Amino acid sequence: MSLLRLAVLGPPEVFHDTTRLTFPLRKAQALLLYLAVEGGMHSRSKLAAFLWPDSQPQASRIALRNALVPLRSLLDAPQIAASQPRHLHSSRDQLGLNPQAPLEMDLDVVQQAYQQVQEATPSASEERHAVLLAEVQRALALVRGPFLDGFWLGEDSPFDEWREQQQRRWQVRLFLLLEGANAVELAYHARLAGETETAYRFSVQAGMEAVAVFAVADAIGYYEQARALLQESPQFQDAVSISEVERLYVHLGQAYAFQEAYSRVQQIYEELLMYARHKQQFSLVSMALNRLAILAIQQANDQPTARALLEQALQIVETHHDQRMLAETKWNLAQIMTAAWQDPISALPHGQQAFSLARAIHNQELEARSLLLLGWIALRTEELEQATRYFKESLQLYAHLRPEQKATQGLSLAHFMSGAPLNQSLTYRASEIMCWAFLGLVQIHSGQQAESIHSGRKALELAQATRNVWVCFTSTYSLVHALLDAGSYEEAHGLMQNLVAPARTLPPGIVYQRFLIALERTYHALQQWEEARSILVEADTVAERLNLGRVRAPALSQLCMNYAVTGAWEKSGACARIAVTERRKDERGLLMLDFSPYDIEALLRAGEERLAREELQRLGEHLALPRRFRVSYLQSWAILAAWENKHGQAIGLLREAAALAAEIDLPGEQWQIQAALGKLYEAEGAHEHASMAYTEATNLIQELARDIQDDEVRARFLCGPQIHPVLQRAQDLAAYIHSEDV
Repeated sequence: MSLLRLAVLGPPEVFHDTTRLTFPLRKAQALLLYLAVEGGMHSRSKLAAFLWPDSQPQASRIALRNALVPLRSLLDAPQIAASQPRHLHSSRDQLGLNPQAPLEMDLDVVQQAYQQVQEATPSASEERHAVLLAEVQRALALVRGPFLDGFWLGEDSPFDEWREQQQRRWQVRLFLLLEGANAVELAYHARLAGETETAYRFSVQAGMEAVAVFAVADAIGYYEQARALLQESPQFQDAVSISEVERLYVHLGQAYAFQEAYSRVQQIYEELLMYARHKQQFSLVSMALNRLAILAIQQANDQPTARALLEQALQIVETHHDQRMLAETKWNLAQIMTAAWQDPISALPHGQQAFSLARAIHNQELEARSLLLLGWIALRTEELEQATRYFKESLQLYAHLRPEQKATQGLSLAHFMSGAPLNQSLTYRASEIMCWAFLGLVQIHSGQQAESIHSGRKALELAQATRNVWVCFTSTYSLVHALLDAGSYEEAHGLMQNLVAPARTLPPGIVYQRFLIALERTYHALQQWEEARSILVEADTVAERLNLGRVRAPALSQLCMNYAVTGAWEKSGACARIAVTERRKDERGLLMLDFSPYDIEALLRAGEERLAREELQRLGEHLALPRRFRVSYLQSWAILAAWENKHGQAIGLLREAAALAAEIDLPGEQWQIQAALGKLYEAEGAHEHASMAYTEATNLIQELARDIQDDEVRARFLCGPQIHPVLQRAQDLAAYIHSEDV
């Protein structure tokens, strides 16, 4: 009798008797997998809509019939006797698998083992534990990865949603299977029976299943048990493969990092490094050095240590001609040079070499990761079109990585801003989130407001399922800046408030400093200047203490604005001077919030007219100045022109800035430009024009206020030191013009 066997815990595999089936249509395979897992009969209309959601009902029914043709051809082989039951059972309106036809699935074996574990009692005999151990071992041997790993249809299809639900369900089920079977106790019995290897693998597998449901403390316990087994028996350590030891130590290190136990992470990776050197496994030595370099940057931006570790890794891979590890090390060097050393130009050739090597050795995961890195470098160097292309290509690769690559049990290096993803699936997801978040920043710089909000929301949606504060912040950072540009101040503030408690657990490095900058921007937008100032002082202190260099400039620029608005011009000028000094240390590209018009006004008021002009000329040398930056750039030149009493020139610059801000839809910039125009018109005696400008500013402010739902927050916004004088001046001018008319 014809036997159909399906393996779905990992990349899907389908066997008909002894023949592995290949499917000409991906959706034909998806249909079979769905029918097998769900069981029973299903409406044809429901299945058609499930697999072809974007098609009209009639077209989707036709597509379903077309998919059934090759499926029937595969399942109803010619050698099957007519008397034998066919696997597919269909009627005019329904479709399913025939329960009379033989079917085997790995899910059924796991479910059976799970039920036996649930029925077992704590007082079970050692013999019963041995039987249970065998059942669980048999079930776990079938687990090659997450449910339908690497298999999806794309285009936000209902099938993909179902796959993710099933994946979560079976992750929990496998964890409960191990927990219910008491992996520690089973390992103990395995050791009594002299099965140290079985005990070791049980412990590691238990840890893997625990992190899949974010039971990180449990995972650490299981991993530590496996580590103890290795350390207790040198003979066993020699018997375990190098890749298995690496797998244990890397996952244990990531689990400790997830809990911010960085000293333990350091210990684990140094132990792995000693093991690799003892075994003369130079690829593993290089990888351990790379992981320690990332840790040095994540913990405290320890650039000298990271540099020394990377130099060691490069020397090893070049000596031993290891192309894969050379690619990994070049990738890591490029990301650390871009972020920690603030040198994207010098990082570029290393990133390009990593990408070329990844392609040459057919490593699609590293290729996708390298594209993400190249996009980030392009963003930092203002090559926005190129950055967009890189990020989109990276996203496409992550969406189409081969199943066997997704099923890998190792852990690839992760972007240092993604924290500590607990397993390979979460590492892939973290990179995908980074792509969306960075793409959102490119779109902000390019003046594509709606697109930037979409990308930011996509990144945050994906990040919230990871429970990883690093990627949650990166996605929120992108979305918050887009929302602030759009005038959605309250939503942006709420998103940042949700991150305050978890972000305070971050090490005081680049990511934490950027969190502070994003947080203070929401306070500034809502006119809560005292709160914003205290956060900015902390951000600048962190940047100065860690020698973050150019990354310090945005905090100083924002602090300059804060002091200026509240009338503390002397302090504002001091901040502007330091910001200019930091920017001039690195002429290679702009950063978010790199400068503001208040920098120029503060320098002028401090008697630094030459410095103000030089700074504007320097900024103007960025010929491809992004549209979003150009708004502030035009405002800055207008301030200088007004200072020199060239009011006509200043008005022309502000009108150009107003048109660009309106085109991009930047209400927060628009009202400030209109208020500045009103002030210039008044100076020229053009009171009607001034009144029109102030009225336009008032309308924009009132529109922003209407989007603030909290009455107290809205009232404080309208009374803010930036806002209230504008509203008052608009009212006074209107009254003056009315009295003149009378």
